[in-house]
Amino acid sequence: MLEKLTLIALSAACSAGVANAESPIWRAQQEAIYEPSASNSDRLTLSLTSTHVYNSEGLTLETTNASPGGQRQRVSYVYTDGRVTQELTETLVGGEWQRVKLRNRTYDPQTGIITLNEEYNYVDGQAKPGNCYERRIKRDDAGNVTEVTIAVLFNGEYDETQRMTVTPTSIVFDELTFDGVGLVWSRSEEYTNIVWERTDGQIVSSDDLYTGANRLLSAHYVNDNGSKPYYDYDIAATYGDDNDFDCTMSGLYQGLADAEVIRSYRETKADDGSMTYAMTTSYDVVGSPEPAELYSEELRVDAWGLETLYRTTSWLEGEEPAVDSERITEVDYDATVGYPLKATSTENGTLLVSIEYADYVDCTQLGALRGIRVADSAAPDCFNLRGQRVSPSARGLKLSRGAKRFE
Repeated sequence: MLEKLTLIALSAACSAGVANAESPIWRAQQEAIYEPSASNSDRLTLSLTSTHVYNSEGLTLETTNASPGGQRQRVSYVYTDGRVTQELTETLVGGEWQRVKLRNRTYDPQTGIITLNEEYNYVDGQAKPGNCYERRIKRDDAGNVTEVTIAVLFNGEYDETQRMTVTPTSIVFDELTFDGVGLVWSRSEEYTNIVWERTDGQIVSSDDLYTGANRLLSAHYVNDNGSKPYYDYDIAATYGDDNDFDCTMSGLYQGLADAEVIRSYRETKADDGSMTYAMTTSYDVVGSPEPAELYSEELRVDAWGLETLYRTTSWLEGEEPAVDSERITEVDYDATVGYPLKATSTENGTLLVSIEYADYVDCTQLGALRGIRVADSAAPDCFNLRGQRVSPSARGLKLSRGAKRFE
């Protein structure tokens, strides 16, 4: 199943671009976050204030959060070639900063994907391993990816648990599972008979096979969902301008035989610089008298990277679409420069949060090392910290909320 085909992942990949280095990079140094009060959901109260320090590229070097109750937290970042390679979280206790979490990361220089993630949580001043994993990438003599393995830290050693094998015409996934006797590798899903519309040979995941450098034209997909036949269908995709595409999946889908699922992805850029990303999915059964079921997701992001609309809609073919959920953010912009001053979000008519942005600075006018703090590592300092990254000043999504999945 194409569960990893998400609107947020697609829109983030498609919006990647390098900002003009000569253009101003405006960043708010102060943020005030207001949330509904516990006693009155219609009244907003201050819940957090944040102070940010940036470098000349617009990268956040340090963020200090303060709650009305006096709690303070500080997050410091270290970068290599524009990517976060170290992140230290501290809290203020008794007038002294104490460590809470430390994260070290290494990236694959060709694709930018994480190859090492080591997290340490501090308990009574002692570092305890948290989410630690390695992504091991193998390439052939031509530099094309042939295998990607995920290994997680267990009892002080990295044990492989997932494996993706890549050939010019297939992508196969295996997982380490328990068969009642011991641990064995078992097939979880696979794409075979792949024909590429284009590929650069750098396939390190199946999160997105329809935009960017790797666009799948046709293939066969199988996934038994861990127990019984569940997905066994043919894929056919066509491409339009930019990143628009249509993908048809025909066969066994979610246990339903003779299914036909069509997904249509569209990107639209408005005159004000905002981008709208939309995915419409149609579910039908060949020969069935029942009308096709349709589902759509629409995401709109303004020129400053703020999500201003997220809407899901469902309907039956021949009927009027009905909105299932809608999250709207109203933004007040500066009259001169145009950067956001206030953003207020509601979901299905219910007030969620309001954020006020202040004390803007053009980061290009800052010294490159302004305010930098290099955090001491509790982990062995033996990582090759390399990689490339699109500048955060580039227009497009910079979201951390969980991606919505198309089922």
